[in-house]
Amino acid sequence: MVQHDIIILGAGLGGLLCGVILAKEGYNVGIIEQNRQIGGCLQSFSFGKKLFDSCIHYIGSVSEGKNQYKIFKYAEILDQLDLMPYERDCYDAILTGDDPIMYPLAQGYDNYVAQLAKYFPHQREALENYVALIRDVLQKFPLYMLKNGDPTEKLDVLNWTLKEVIDDLFSDEKLKEIVVGNSILYAGNSDTTPFYIHALVCSSYIEGAYKVRGSSARIAKALWKSLQKYGGTIYRNEKVTFIREREDASIEVQTHTGKHYIGGKCISNIHPKQTLSLLESNKIKKAFRQRIEEAPNSVSILMVNIVLRPRTIPHRKYNIYWNEGNAMEVLQRLDPESPDHYAIYFTEDNRAPGFAETISLLSYMDVKELAPYSHTFNNTGVPVVRNHEYEAYKNKIAQLLIDKVAVRFPEIKEACLKFKVATPLTFRDYMGTDDGSVYGIIADARSPLSSQISVQTKVPNLFLTGQNINVHGVLGVSITAVSTCAHILGLDYLLSKLNQEDA
Repeated sequence: MVQHDIIILGAGLGGLLCGVILAKEGYNVGIIEQNRQIGGCLQSFSFGKKLFDSCIHYIGSVSEGKNQYKIFKYAEILDQLDLMPYERDCYDAILTGDDPIMYPLAQGYDNYVAQLAKYFPHQREALENYVALIRDVLQKFPLYMLKNGDPTEKLDVLNWTLKEVIDDLFSDEKLKEIVVGNSILYAGNSDTTPFYIHALVCSSYIEGAYKVRGSSARIAKALWKSLQKYGGTIYRNEKVTFIREREDASIEVQTHTGKHYIGGKCISNIHPKQTLSLLESNKIKKAFRQRIEEAPNSVSILMVNIVLRPRTIPHRKYNIYWNEGNAMEVLQRLDPESPDHYAIYFTEDNRAPGFAETISLLSYMDVKELAPYSHTFNNTGVPVVRNHEYEAYKNKIAQLLIDKVAVRFPEIKEACLKFKVATPLTFRDYMGTDDGSVYGIIADARSPLSSQISVQTKVPNLFLTGQNINVHGVLGVSITAVSTCAHILGLDYLLSKLNQEDA
């Protein structure tokens, strides 16, 4: 048996951050990862001798002094990331329908208002009220601000729907479409999405949007290096097959290779549904198991990663989002053969600065579209070709997405040398969720507490973390990791460490 003070299941961002924080505080940490490559959503892959992000294309709140900056600084990885700031006056450009204008979402709250007010001067006051409301909502989530506060404050805003708030704030229909134009970042849905999700996600980019040069995998690699510095270990290619509480309250974990790991405490970075399916314990009530089992996951995505002919496409230090209509209604009419929305992410060519080397296109996709192939499995640990029908289908829908992008940006199709496609099955097999969801358990303003999951389970030494616990995204996962570790270290103690200027 392998013994550690802390056993962590899953080397995604949440697991890695928890590992580094606890190892730095003197705990002997072991992380068990089912894949050869660590990082979860931070993983990267090579295609056509180019490096691509698997999921995370940019991160927010990493300007000096901001929350993600403080967390990464404490983890001692900032100097290894080589962060490239996005354009201050436009980190995301929003396109709607056949309107030729690319509307800018800018960094800095005052600048955000100023840039959009150029196009909507009659809505300046509404824009000012909008950013003020975002900042007010942030204060309702004190831990998100790395502060200790009353956790019940957020109850006042959990049931505000994004649509209701936007309709109340703005009278201009076009502007409504613009401010939610990048809602593919959080699977925005007019019927269910709470305003607080929009506020927490978008504020992080307003407070500092950056791209990690090379790929977001640098975050995972830097965290691994920091973990090793403090004596932590990662066990790769080890898939967890069961979890149980021992008589002395320690946690025992077995993997598919037959190895047993014992931790005084255990943190699961695996989806809560899968964690409970692996857990042998009578301390978890049947009602809770049922709630987690029935909690709906958010949608998955189709991603088309394109290698470009050198020196053909100018590099843009911003992303582009296009929606045929209202971005919050896209999820109600998904059709991969008739795409009506997309996101475009650019990566600069280091050998030809000013030009893009690769482009990634992203669009929602329901895993149900791939039902005929759901029995197949493929990742680097078990590399297989699913079948020719699957390959033909995914290349067909990828080409349809490229064609849709070419309506507005024909140069991208013309410059395409080759492309590689990731479907919901790809994300299912690499991320470990059963349906390829990349946004975690969906938050629903109509039933706000159903998607609120505590990091502390009824099993005393078993904790949860990761994108499915409260808020997804890099900052959301990082804040949840802080919450998880605070249950072990003490909240005031950990916050004092994170907020030290010389941390």
